[in-house]
Amino acid sequence: GSTLLHHAVASGSPSVVRLLLKYGVHVNSVDKAGWTPLHVAVCCQQRDILRVLLNRGADWTIANEVGSLPSPAL
Repeated sequence: GSTLLHHAVASGSPSVVRLLLKYGVHVNSVDKAGWTPLHVAVCCQQRDILRVLLNRGADWTIANEVGSLPSPAL
C-alpha cells in the first residue's frame, strides 16, 4: 500500500493532488514503506507537486522505514 495521494504524486498530476488535499486527504499520509507523498515527490522529481505539498504543510522531517528523509534532495 500506497494511498491515492501517493499515486497522484507519482503520476505527476498536480491538479489531482490539489483536489485530493482539498477534500481532506492527509498531506502526510504514510504508505507501508513509511513513505509520505513528499518522499514520492522528491523521488519522482515532481517539483510542482513538491511545492503544492510543502504549501499544504507537508512535514519534511518524517523518515521512512529505513530512516530516509525527503529533505536531503530538496
